Amino acid sequence: MTYENDFAEFLTLRDRGEIIPIDQEMFYYWLEVLPPVYNSTEQNGESMRMAGMGGQWQRKDGSLQPFSFAFAEGSEPVTVFWTKIGHADESHYFAQRTNIINGRF
Repeated sequence: MTYENDFAEFLTLRDRGEIIPIDQEMFYYWLEVLPPVYNSTEQNGESMRMAGMGGQWQRKDGSLQPFSFAFAEGSEPVTVFWTKIGHADESHYFAQRTNIINGRF
């Protein structure tokens, strides 16, 4: 999914809680748009443990997802963003909305 062509679709998929492959430009857009979320918390059966800007998110199913940064605007669910080294034809950047509501705004 590219910043240039798929921004509206990104918002729709994000609101559904799906894992979204994104391009580098969209990854850096969200990193720079507002300050990232920095708090560790547990809510709604999920938890986030921060280490600097990034950290680790534990989903409701118990799976762990390391992330590069987390973002939320106001009192909304936090979206995490991460990178992964993959094959040349795969996306290296991903985003997914959590069930954790931003408590700092």
